[in-house]
Amino acid sequence: MADPTVEDINQAILARRTRIIRNTLMILLVALLVFGIKGIVLGSTLRTGILIFAMLAIGMAYYYNKQGSTQVALVLLFTVFWVCVMLAVLTTGGTEAIPMAWLPIQVCFAGLLGGRRHFLVWLAICSASAGGLWVVSALGFHFPTLVVEENKVLQLRLHLVAQMAVVSAVVGSFIDMNHRYESQLLQQMAVLLEEVAQRRHAEETALASSQAKTQFLANMSHEIRTPLNSIIGFSSRLIKRNTFTDSKDADAIDCVYRNGKGLLYLVNELLELSNIETLQYSTNAFAADTLLQECLDLVGPVARKFGLSLECKSMDKVELRADRNRLHQIVCNLLYFAIRQTRDGGVELTLTRSTRRHEAGLQITITDTSPGVSDEQLAGLFETHYQLVLNSNRDLPISALTLALTAKLVQLHGGEIKAQSKLGSGTRFTIWLPLEPPQTDL
Repeated sequence: MADPTVEDINQAILARRTRIIRNTLMILLVALLVFGIKGIVLGSTLRTGILIFAMLAIGMAYYYNKQGSTQVALVLLFTVFWVCVMLAVLTTGGTEAIPMAWLPIQVCFAGLLGGRRHFLVWLAICSASAGGLWVVSALGFHFPTLVVEENKVLQLRLHLVAQMAVVSAVVGSFIDMNHRYESQLLQQMAVLLEEVAQRRHAEETALASSQAKTQFLANMSHEIRTPLNSIIGFSSRLIKRNTFTDSKDADAIDCVYRNGKGLLYLVNELLELSNIETLQYSTNAFAADTLLQECLDLVGPVARKFGLSLECKSMDKVELRADRNRLHQIVCNLLYFAIRQTRDGGVELTLTRSTRRHEAGLQITITDTSPGVSDEQLAGLFETHYQLVLNSNRDLPISALTLALTAKLVQLHGGEIKAQSKLGSGTRFTIWLPLEPPQTDL
């Protein structure tokens, strides 16, 4: 749908053009009426009949123009105009008289009222008409007047007056239309400039708010990290000493340690997610299969620790340009998520070449044997408000924001990420990335 402002301008232009055509038709009708009355007075039956027919056609053009069919009205107008011009030339009996000036006037009107197409068509017709008349006259043929009139001077004066009236009406209407259009355009520009200023102010306010938020998060994360590191460090020392006489005390210290690390991961990912739009990337060429193997080597011991298998189902050799560290983070995040959600079985990793929308890329698939995710949770899996249901008995470097951050990183690489899951049948994550970075370099 067109913008309301643009639509209003188009409707205003159409209304003014319709008014110009209406004024031209009325002036031409008056001129034809004067010439018709003059023909009746002087007894010119043939010319009077042609002029009456022309007035009827002008009336039809006026009707179509009022109904909005301006193209039909213009065709009738210019056709009648041309017929009357040829009649005027033959009436005066020569090609050098004032009525010949109607031909260039008609070409001008065709361009002003109908646009380029009508201008070119009637330029060709009027040029051919004038050229034909001149050629015939040069060959020695003298045009006989259709009606012998004693007062030929009156005839020529009427043509001159009619030309001035029609030209004045059309030009005056165009001047009025341009003036109104310029005034409306200036008003619209003033409104747009005011909107731009308001939006710029809103953007500056939002930017300042975003910077304040980022600074606040950075300060708070620093303040939170300091006591968290103390909690994690001392609880880790207590766990290593293993001097608890009561098993409940050991479980409590272990719970403190795990939740402290979980909170630290959450703080780190919250800060990274808040700065996602300004993250610094460095693109370079590397082998994706080698990177994925490094991820398997890193995460494999963690999976085996919990009695899970971590296998590579297939691994195509693929070269791409991207941020290697961020891609490593993406894959590891999903592997850790799969391990944390899976109780029995294992996780499979697949790398294949893939083309989407005629763009070469690669596809990374991570499939687990977890209990799966419900359809309701699956819909918001990559949203920051998603309440991630994690197996709290496993200490892994992920938080409730891990999937949201991973999705943002994939999107910044110009890729796509999808999740498929069914309760009792596991979860599958599919990542597609282009082999070349997007137009806006990472």
